Amino acid sequence: MTKQLEQKLHSEIPLTKLMKLKNNYKWILLGVVILLTIPTSLATLEGYIGWPPPAALSKGELEALSFLQEQKPAAVLTFFYNPFEKERFAQTPIPLYAYETTAYVSAFSGKQTFLEDEMNLIISGYDFKQRGEDEVKFFITEDGIWARGFLLNNQIGYIYLTDKQRFLLTEEQLGIDKIFDNGEARIYQVRGII
Repeated sequence: MTKQLEQKLHSEIPLTKLMKLKNNYKWILLGVVILLTIPTSLATLEGYIGWPPPAALSKGELEALSFLQEQKPAAVLTFFYNPFEKERFAQTPIPLYAYETTAYVSAFSGKQTFLEDEMNLIISGYDFKQRGEDEVKFFITEDGIWARGFLLNNQIGYIYLTDKQRFLLTEEQLGIDKIFDNGEARIYQVRGII
């Protein structure tokens, strides 16, 4: 192991070094650090506990996701995230699907999704560009053979959509059956996967 790599592996974070100091200055410096973090922490906290909240999950979507949770395990295809969708809403709370790209479908259903939470995928360095393009293509294509192949090749067992989200093809062309619809969310099951 090189000396530089060894030093990096054994380096300490600054607060740890501060706590190892033998004099009372460490307590003063630690107090200053804590005092400086309070204003930003309070500003952040206000965004999380403010009323009304900036985004929310509707009772209808929660009901649909609870239903999905009870279904057999399989991957779920969700509608692609559209950053301009939130402009449609005049006031808060904005529905989670429109607010930001999140993993709320997998979080509330316990099912793996084909593509969600793109922001964290970018941060993590995952290459999801092709998945994103395929997801968008599925919802706008008129090619039933490609769309059906997409579902089967990716082992997608369910399609989860909210009230205004649509695909261009028919259920028959896609080989899917609607298994849930409460006016706020719809769930389709893909034939041949489940």
